[in-house]
Amino acid sequence: MSLPTETVAALRALGSPNAEHLVPLDPHLAGAAHGRIVLPWCATCKRAHWYPALRCPGCRTRDWGWRDVGTEAVLDSWTVVHHPLAPALREHVPFPLGLAVPVAAPDVRLVTTLLLGPGETPELSQRLTACPGPALDDGCLLAFATEAVS
Repeated sequence: MSLPTETVAALRALGSPNAEHLVPLDPHLAGAAHGRIVLPWCATCKRAHWYPALRCPGCRTRDWGWRDVGTEAVLDSWTVVHHPLAPALREHVPFPLGLAVPVAAPDVRLVTTLLLGPGETPELSQRLTACPGPALDDGCLLAFATEAVS
């Protein structure tokens, strides 16, 4: 379930000393492409966790897999990003960023792009619906839309 050796080496070259503990996100990205929240689910704790790791952060077991926990979430926090994190992102700012709490996984917080209606200001505890977000080479990021957009 761990990343290929060449991927770990590339991540270490970028300064990630714990790269061997990272887990491929393919199931999460595939779910996101269909507007589904797919999270690591511990078979022992019976709970979702995020970010995926080789061991469950709750009980340290390796007995976990991926589970589709639906499409519904609520907004826990939000902000507007005005400064691009990389030069290639200059054309994408400003954009709303939020913490979404999946209804079926209340211990999880997902940092996500918020899709808002024209002139809409997000509200804490607002209901959100998962939807496909920005495309990647190997999948799609998860985004969340407010009821005004969904």
